[in-house]
This record gives sequence, C-alpha cells and structure tokens, in this order.
Amino acid sequence: MEIERFWLPPVPLTDPAPSFATERDLLLRQLPTPPPEVGGAETLRVLRRWYRQNRS
Repeated sequence: MEIERFWLPPVPLTDPAPSFATERDLLLRQLPTPPPEVGGAETLRVLRRWYRQNRS
C-alpha cells in the first residue's frame, strides 16, 4: 500500500448496472400455487394486492 494514496481523492464510482424494468409481482406470477399450509391461492391474492398498493 502506498502511503501517498491516502491523500488522493477516492476513485469515482462507476455507473450502476442497467436493470430490467418489469412489473413488481413478476416473481409471484412465476411461482406455483403455495401449499395449503401457507395459505394456498389466497396467499397469492393477498401478496398481489399488496404489491399493487405499494408500487413506487
């Protein structure tokens, strides 16, 4: 490590990686129906409703 580097400004950050713009509940549409132990199809309905209400 070079001691002189301490006095230099930090290296600039790179631009953020591009992201794929898609609907927020895409993951929910890809998953199978949850088992009855965790609420079944009603769980998906509740989560979809929550995602739609909490969009940024």
